[in-house]
Amino acid sequence: MDKTSRHTALARIRKKSGLTQLQIADSLGVSKATYSAWETGRAKLGEDRIVALCDLFGCTPNDILGYTKDPDGSPAPFCRERLSCRY
Repeated sequence: MDKTSRHTALARIRKKSGLTQLQIADSLGVSKATYSAWETGRAKLGEDRIVALCDLFGCTPNDILGYTKDPDGSPAPFCRERLSCRY
């Protein structure tokens, strides 16, 4: 998996969730600039941040890192209840 695909997966998951970069950044206690850097590949995601993103989105680390078995590249289904309770 190349860096571009990994960060494209993160952006796709966020967009599918309906949340903004700012909402996610606030939820994780980081700046919007930091979250944006993760999506664009300008900064690396640490293990603790991957776990936090999985908790937020209701997905697996494989989804965050862009590994999936779905032919269309879709991540695992979202747990909308988990997302809606935060916003």
